[in-house]
Amino acid sequence: MFKHLMIAVLVSGVAGPAVAETFEDCIAPAIELRSEGLVTFQNGVAELLAAEAPHLESLAGDARDAQLAMHRERLRRVLYMLETVPEEVKGAATLGEVMNMRAAPEELDALRAADPDYGKLELAREAALEKTEGAKGMDELREIMRSKVASSPAFDRLMERATEMQARAAEMFLTCLSE
Repeated sequence: MFKHLMIAVLVSGVAGPAVAETFEDCIAPAIELRSEGLVTFQNGVAELLAAEAPHLESLAGDARDAQLAMHRERLRRVLYMLETVPEEVKGAATLGEVMNMRAAPEELDALRAADPDYGKLELAREAALEKTEGAKGMDELREIMRSKVASSPAFDRLMERATEMQARAAEMFLTCLSE
């Protein structure tokens, strides 16, 4: 079930409705909604940056890609932990804590052995980060984000939508804990 869920989430961001027979089934839609919100937010930020600074459009896309690569790697790790150490996931107080859980080195080794694609996700994350760290124009892009984009009404709307999605996902997670 989780391999199917992982593929659906990583490819499309949507795995369809789940029947909440277990904690794992219950939390999956919350994780999906949080992921969808993050992807929507990152795409929106890249579009706003590109509109504000067309000469940095490629770099804005690279920065978005780095954020999404980190998310895909983290998502796969969390889904694996949900399969192998669900009690740790159940011990989290919030969905944010779940998504930021760190796996022990031996868990990461086991994940790499069980899913060779995880290593590819790690490499993609590292490559995406290397592409943006110290890139020409990155300081300018950050300044445009701070001084123009972050104070724009379009960014406020984007942030509001992302916050709403995260709040719905958090509510879904809390429902799972109470069942």
